[in-house]
Amino acid sequence: MLLKILENHYTKFIFRPSEIYSPNVFFMNKQVLGEALLLSWLYYTVYCFFSLSIIIFLSSGALNHIFNDQYLLEIGFNYFVRYRIYIFFVSIFFFPVGRLIVFLYLKIASNLLVRVEDSINFKKNLNPLIHYFYADVFYLIPLFGPLFRFIAALYYLYISLIKGTGLSRGQFYGILLGPFILLSIISFFIFAALILLIASDIS
Repeated sequence: MLLKILENHYTKFIFRPSEIYSPNVFFMNKQVLGEALLLSWLYYTVYCFFSLSIIIFLSSGALNHIFNDQYLLEIGFNYFVRYRIYIFFVSIFFFPVGRLIVFLYLKIASNLLVRVEDSINFKKNLNPLIHYFYADVFYLIPLFGPLFRFIAALYYLYISLIKGTGLSRGQFYGILLGPFILLSIISFFIFAALILLIASDIS
């Protein structure tokens, strides 16, 4: 089943994201959130282990003879390396949780504006909300993977919500900026409460 989703969905959406929502495109196999999430998790895990291997190699002293017996990263296997290993493993463990939170937010926010399950693309076995995960394949690009993944994620999200669910551009930007606006409002009220608390203590 994983091979089928790779063959029928990933290749088409990654290289031709706009054409996948053409009226004459139909997929025999329904997209499954769990499969897309597992693939994204696999890509991120590969990226983390590759990044760790580079850090460990540069801090091992293997290139000392090139740099006049100096460590390229003068950290050896000390606190910094152990800290990075810990961070990577924690991020790998919580990666699916983060992706599910994003998916649930997109589902709730988009359904408030238009019912995704009633869209023609959903009936064609396409779930536009899953396509955000497809950008995680760019984690496999060495060094610049996260940057390419971020750019691709924004583009795929735009294509998915505009052409996949029928949202307007204004609604798309509202969904995209919604969490930042909410956090700004919450931060403002917390800051105002702290100011009032300090002012009351002074008086």
